[in-house]
Amino acid sequence: MNSEKVELARLVREDEFDVSLPPDPSLHETFISRFPGIPPIVTDPGMVILSGHNSYEFFIRNGHEYCDILVSPLGRKDALFLSYNSRSVLKPLSLYEKLRFLTIILRYAEIQEIYQRTAIGIRIDDTLTLFLPELTGDSFRELLSGDRISLRTAVRLCSFEKDDRDAFIRLFTDVRFSASNELKVLDICGEICFRDKCGMDDLLRQIGYDTVLQSDDAAAGILSAISKLRYPAYSSHEKNWNESIGEIKFPFRHNVHHAPFFEKKEIELRLYLDSIDKLKEISRKLKS
Repeated sequence: MNSEKVELARLVREDEFDVSLPPDPSLHETFISRFPGIPPIVTDPGMVILSGHNSYEFFIRNGHEYCDILVSPLGRKDALFLSYNSRSVLKPLSLYEKLRFLTIILRYAEIQEIYQRTAIGIRIDDTLTLFLPELTGDSFRELLSGDRISLRTAVRLCSFEKDDRDAFIRLFTDVRFSASNELKVLDICGEICFRDKCGMDDLLRQIGYDTVLQSDDAAAGILSAISKLRYPAYSSHEKNWNESIGEIKFPFRHNVHHAPFFEKKEIELRLYLDSIDKLKEISRKLKS
């Protein structure tokens, strides 16, 4: 590679080589601190930027006219690997950035080579490659750029009808769930929509979505609301149970539980006492 000082106006930016979306000029300072003395931009002999797009953005925004570059004769495939790996060293890549890279690099490299030359950490299979155009489109960009849903959930969503998929995207944008609960939400809502022959938007209206969002724990509120829709008979039992338990008062801390789904009539009572004497006193009263 040869080092040169060139006018910024001579550099050509191609989105294909830019892993960061949106551009993050702050990564220029990260590069300089980690690799002092090394030009932050690498180009091909035709001045096309191969890596260092964030530094280029930094120079443009701060009114620079010249910058130091490295000129490399790398082919397009090797340049893509260079761009990806140099960017990932500076800051962890989001799911969206990884998927966008895959969309491009799969035109030039086999899956095994991608595993060998990157630490991408994604299982690349036929299902993922089939849905890559959808996953790297505008509808998933915010979710995947912020790592707000797991890749498994995102891939599952691609098989939903567009209206339902858009409703789920709105839900997962508004509310963050654990990866396991994301899949639980998909399963429960899918079951209800199939049973009631309704769309996801209808389901959200039924649970009073806007109201649930205002609760202290919106994720728990959503799961509770859709579970009640899933098992309406259970929800009725639960309502009666809570009303009955609320009428019972104890002079000490306690918890009362019913069997799962009221499958058995037994009730579990757990007492929290501050001494063995209290326990003896309760025992005597129960015997009398």
